[in-house]
Amino acid sequence: MKVLDVSRFSKSYGSKEVLHDISFSIDQKDMFAILGVNGAGKTTLLECIEGLRPFNQGTVSFPNGDTFGVQLQSSTLPDNIKVGEIVELICVWNDSPDKDKYMELLDLHSIADQAYKTLSTGQKRKLHLILALINEGDILFLDEPTAGLDVEARAEFHALLRKLNDAGKTIVFSSHDMAEVESLCTRMIFLKGGEIAFFGAVEDFKKSVRKTYTVTIRTEQSDAPLVYELTDLTNELLELIQSYKDKKIPIVDLNITQPSLEDVFLKFAGEAKS
Repeated sequence: MKVLDVSRFSKSYGSKEVLHDISFSIDQKDMFAILGVNGAGKTTLLECIEGLRPFNQGTVSFPNGDTFGVQLQSSTLPDNIKVGEIVELICVWNDSPDKDKYMELLDLHSIADQAYKTLSTGQKRKLHLILALINEGDILFLDEPTAGLDVEARAEFHALLRKLNDAGKTIVFSSHDMAEVESLCTRMIFLKGGEIAFFGAVEDFKKSVRKTYTVTIRTEQSDAPLVYELTDLTNELLELIQSYKDKKIPIVDLNITQPSLEDVFLKFAGEAKS
């Protein structure tokens, strides 16, 4: 079931068109990524969908009338407001009695009495995510949500996103962390030159470039690992192993890897700059 439909969407700043004829849809319970190099229009697209920027043509619709919460890439609050105060204020604004529930989601109780200006970047990110959740929207839009978070906080953040998604929330975000996208997302678009260069499953994006496998072999006779690039595991790998067997060279370790999402992203990014 579609929860968001973007059709023939274009956006210009003056005479410069930054997004051209963009069309895609997002389904209920999608964990959806918007990818692209810096300046590709990811934030512009998100902010137009969220109603924060006007656009020139096309339509953005929520077929089921779904509501949404937003965590912006860059946002701030009054320096001296305390964490507990702002959570309570937004709860009152949204007629929500569940302040403690939201404070507990990302363990904000420990910083409840801290002024906003004293928070670390990671703490601010966590706070802004909680504020985006308070209206209980069906869709959550996140722009670079884990930028500035340490490893532990990022893992905590990811666990919360999975929990929210399992509970039925649709999550849409942009990110430069390809491991994050690969771990969390099922579908995506890749923006290039103001247009969609790819729209579909994350796994299909990974397969969209020539698939190769890197095979690393260690033997008793080699001081350093020997690396091979193969395109066909069924035949080429068997031939490679057979060649070692024919030479009576024992293999002590063999490792096979294939291109990661980051590898594919860098290829697309390189093509975008060419």
